[in-house]
Amino acid sequence: MMKYLAAAKVLKKHKAQVDNAVFHLHYRVTFVIFIISGALVTAKEFIGAPIECMSKAIPGKILNTFCFIMSTFSVPKHWDKPLGDGVPHPGVGFVEPEDEIVYHAYYQWVPFVLVLQAIMFYVPRYLWKNMEGGLFVTILAGLDKMTMDESSRHKRHKVLAQYMIKHLHMHMNWAIR
Repeated sequence: MMKYLAAAKVLKKHKAQVDNAVFHLHYRVTFVIFIISGALVTAKEFIGAPIECMSKAIPGKILNTFCFIMSTFSVPKHWDKPLGDGVPHPGVGFVEPEDEIVYHAYYQWVPFVLVLQAIMFYVPRYLWKNMEGGLFVTILAGLDKMTMDESSRHKRHKVLAQYMIKHLHMHMNWAIR
């Protein structure tokens, strides 16, 4: 059984990788976390009623839109009152001119920033792949293959070493990139 597993591992298609595990986490996992976070925050805002503001003088839909865009507040004197006695939720109630008010600013641009951060985590990978253009695989010339015989591997090592010595200062722009 083990010999079949060993043969499968040797015959498995192996692809040379330009980046390491840290970069994989950077452009895959972090990217996905930010995209999912942005989607969840957006869903909370646009599905259902994200905010309910109360006023006797202003129509509810107009006031809700204003509160959603600007901010909302709570009244500390209503935090400890029992629900149902003019208090639909702790901290929510009618405001008198002398009442203390605590503002809760929920910024509507949070989902956009989360998606922008996701894009910024993926952009370096995209730029690197476009600038690299397959040069890494070309220079390797098959040295990453496990099935190569020793004489062929030695010849390719020699060719790669000669290439690196001959073109030592040719690829200096990689330091800039």
